[in-house]
Amino acid sequence: MSKLTFVGTASAIGFPHMFCDCETCKKMLETGGKNLRARSSLALGEKYRVDFSPDCYMRFLENKIPLYKTEHIFFTHSHLDHVDADQIMLRYPKYNKTSPLQPLHLYGNNSVFERFRGNEKQEERIEETRLNFRRVVPYEKIVADELECWPIVVEHDSREECYNFILRYRGQNIYVGYDQKKMPERSFEFLADFELDIAIFEGSLGDSQPGETHMTFGEMIELKDRLAAEGSITADTRCFATHFSHHVKYTHTELEERLEPEGITPAYDGLEVEV
Repeated sequence: MSKLTFVGTASAIGFPHMFCDCETCKKMLETGGKNLRARSSLALGEKYRVDFSPDCYMRFLENKIPLYKTEHIFFTHSHLDHVDADQIMLRYPKYNKTSPLQPLHLYGNNSVFERFRGNEKQEERIEETRLNFRRVVPYEKIVADELECWPIVVEHDSREECYNFILRYRGQNIYVGYDQKKMPERSFEFLADFELDIAIFEGSLGDSQPGETHMTFGEMIELKDRLAAEGSITADTRCFATHFSHHVKYTHTELEERLEPEGITPAYDGLEVEV
């Protein structure tokens, strides 16, 4: 049995926000525990990750997930909280005694890969760092050893093509629904062919006013309900919410009270789910 680990469960600003003195952030900092959230990313077993945030190193120390065993990273989009290229470039052999250094396969859009080519020195080091870039094509299957992945398009940042992912691993279908405001009809149609074992949704805005790039809880629940109506989500699907910000306002216990009646479990940093 393998594990899906929520390495981080916050939005780009973290939760609590490091520069904010609002009552919500002060309360989360004081109460601690599951109320302290790093920027979002997922680990699937030891080989696979979805996104790589600036907080991955500290979570590596806490969760003891051996990052040197990572072989494949799927990037939803290029925002800083999802792609920390500088940390990944520390695989460079001058800084790294791992021998032999194994290839690291990176999947995403062109904006993701540009983060690794930020300057001439980094460009020169990419080959020695053994990074293999693959530009994904929406709705086309990617085979990464024993995992299959299908990128689907979502609306989040109009400056680039943003993705959610359907992962098939050891016979289970996992929907990773990070940053989005809306899902196009083409993506709904594609998802209808999958019966999901695990579904992960973003809940950045909680019960606050709707925004332009992220979901409120109401919008998240509407998405879940539509996927259920179309057969992708069943009574056996395990549903989780992640990517929280201080707009959510709730403690983890309050999140459970708010979301569990909707059939959604709020994730927390370090939560492990058997796959």
